[in-house]
Amino acid sequence: MQGLARPASDPASPGKNAVSGAQGGVITPADVRKLFLKHKWIILGAILVGLGVAFYHVETAIPEYEAVASVDLNLNRTSHIGIRNLVSGASANGVNNSPLNTQLRIMQSNSVAKDVVRTLHLYTKRPFTKVFKKSGYHGKVSSAQMNAMGGMLRGHLQVIRVPQTNLVEIHYRNPDPAVAQKVANGIVAAYQNFTLRTHYQAMT
Repeated sequence: MQGLARPASDPASPGKNAVSGAQGGVITPADVRKLFLKHKWIILGAILVGLGVAFYHVETAIPEYEAVASVDLNLNRTSHIGIRNLVSGASANGVNNSPLNTQLRIMQSNSVAKDVVRTLHLYTKRPFTKVFKKSGYHGKVSSAQMNAMGGMLRGHLQVIRVPQTNLVEIHYRNPDPAVAQKVANGIVAAYQNFTLRTHYQAMT
């Protein structure tokens, strides 16, 4: 009985197929062009949407201006006697604070912030107007509204100590450069009023 004859396998064939498959997996510029032409409207739409979102953010973004004021925190001055007593009392109670760090916290306190809001009548200035967005400001401010405005002010406030000196810089940001400068100076004035009140209380 004769067996069926089968053609001899070509050992080179698998290699050729492998090479052909590898070449088929390479993306050529022509493939990219075909893909772009096939989905051009989707790609162009995505680009236009991205440009539109970027343009919207640029047009609606509110620019902020930063003003800087400085103050010399020389605690050896007579006007800071009460402050030194305050710091000494905090240290005696186990609070580990340096005198200058204590002053930085005072400048950033809600009490000083609310004093600036009241002194400068910031009720009609951005961003403080958000507190009255429902009814507007009509000459009366509740405790909750004042606390909220104090928090807003502190959110745009930065107090920085100049290294190796007693100088402290007060940085404040606001959409209105005039308001930014007034608030920065107002923080210094409110802090100085605080030190005077503390000094007076220490002397009585």
